[in-house]
Amino acid sequence: MRESQVLEELEMFGSSQWGLVTAAQARGLGVERLWLSRMSSRGMLQRIRHGVYALPSAQYGPLQDLQAAWLATDASLSAEDRLEAKDPVVVSHVSAASVHQLGDLLAARHEFSSPARRQTTQKDL
Repeated sequence: MRESQVLEELEMFGSSQWGLVTAAQARGLGVERLWLSRMSSRGMLQRIRHGVYALPSAQYGPLQDLQAAWLATDASLSAEDRLEAKDPVVVSHVSAASVHQLGDLLAARHEFSSPARRQTTQKDL
């Protein structure tokens, strides 16, 4: 697969999730992690957080890190598939207030809720 084909495939997939794609989603598309590393080192992709990359079409904004963190909570599922998930992960508490621009609270970390128990090693979640 050529670099332009890889980028096109990632862009098509990432267009429905703010121009972001996870390494697990890329793997599901047949894109090896080596491609992500190469494209990131060339400046074609930007690593937002562990396993989450912003594509050239992504628009940076105040919610991009929260969106990337949400994608990382279940890295193999697309944003669309998460809407129908059995145990969905949703933005909650102060993070949700920030999304809806309620009050002037600043989240010290990203907060999510799920009906199923979940654990992470990421300190900002």
